[in-house]
Amino acid sequence: MKKEKVCFVFLCFMEPRDRIKKILLIRDLKRRELAKMANLSEQSLSKMLNGTISLTAKSIGKISRALQIPFSTLIDGENFEQFLEEMKGNEKGEAFSFKESNTSRFERLFLANRIPFFDSIESLLNQYQSGVQKVEAKEYIYLPGIHDCQFGIRFFGNSMSEYIKSGAIILCREVALDDPFSYGSVYLIVTTKFRVVKYVERHGMDADKIILRSHNPAYGDIELARSKILRLYQVKATFNQEQM
Repeated sequence: MKKEKVCFVFLCFMEPRDRIKKILLIRDLKRRELAKMANLSEQSLSKMLNGTISLTAKSIGKISRALQIPFSTLIDGENFEQFLEEMKGNEKGEAFSFKESNTSRFERLFLANRIPFFDSIESLLNQYQSGVQKVEAKEYIYLPGIHDCQFGIRFFGNSMSEYIKSGAIILCREVALDDPFSYGSVYLIVTTKFRVVKYVERHGMDADKIILRSHNPAYGDIELARSKILRLYQVKATFNQEQM
């Protein structure tokens, strides 16, 4: 009983770096190979796995994408033991190729919930049309518990601070132009003249217009006719820099 209890405590307090090292062992991957796959320096990766420097959420995200393992599996151990069992079942210990015949249900969950990420609104508009991706995004993010989002982009500006800080990631879903607004919610709005992230408020005098309101009181309201909107995306979640 005593031995089992110690094992249980160890698993509960296993750190992300311990999970990564265990996965490398099972997959027979060298640290230098993972460093190259994750676009990290071999020296930095070794220090992170040895506990000399902190293993940041950003680095875990890179390793998650490189190993094709859900972020939540590495960060908090979600389904970790079951994930290991599936990897052990792979006779050669190789990384999964994502063919339908040998893709695990956990990797399918990762693929189904990964979110395309664009570094700017312009890069999004160049690659995303009416909810249909024209080309593969260069990067993806995986955020457990976040659903109903089509893409993430980097937000720059101070009009929504401190609610959304400059450099934060916003996660959005496109909505039809004739859909009713969820007043008081935040939207990314694209017109011929500007692209803004604002609260949308009801116009008190004209049903065909809306009021765009900033979180930062230093920025004034904008009155906008609905007919001027070219694209409309509701912001479903935000992650400031320190959260990433």
